[in-house]
Amino acid sequence: MPYVTDGPDGPTWTSKNGASFGLWGGVGPSGQKYMPGLHYRADVMASTGLYEDGKKGIRRPTTPELRIKDMERDGVQAEVIFGILGAATRLNDHEAAGEMFRIYNDWLVDFCRYYPDRHIGLACLPYGDIEAAVAEIHRVAKMGLRGLELSCSWDMDPMWHPAWEPLWRR
Repeated sequence: MPYVTDGPDGPTWTSKNGASFGLWGGVGPSGQKYMPGLHYRADVMASTGLYEDGKKGIRRPTTPELRIKDMERDGVQAEVIFGILGAATRLNDHEAAGEMFRIYNDWLVDFCRYYPDRHIGLACLPYGDIEAAVAEIHRVAKMGLRGLELSCSWDMDPMWHPAWEPLWRR
């Protein structure tokens, strides 16, 4: 499972199998170090103090009240929150990835409950195990999530394959 450790550029997400998940509070899905002038979007986010707040332990993206304030500032009515499919695939371990998704989905349910009309979270589903994916769909639907995100990985049947029928039936 991922954990945070000290790295040369600050706290870094890693795992025992050597997978790298980037800097804690880093830029983009790979958690890169913020480099002024490299990406316009990151520069705009930096201009709001996002990265400086992160260094102080203020997690605006993952604190519902702070995220809403940012949305208000930016004129955003609602947002669809995508998950961690890419990060979990870096583990190269279906069982660990499934657990990582379950933990994330539990967090997402809690996060979205504060502003359910404005934060629409997509549950991450286990890949490579259709029964587990179907079970997770039922679990998160009962908890209130309204959408899902499926991984398309090289080691799974394509979604048109008959093996996926249990997912499409409901």
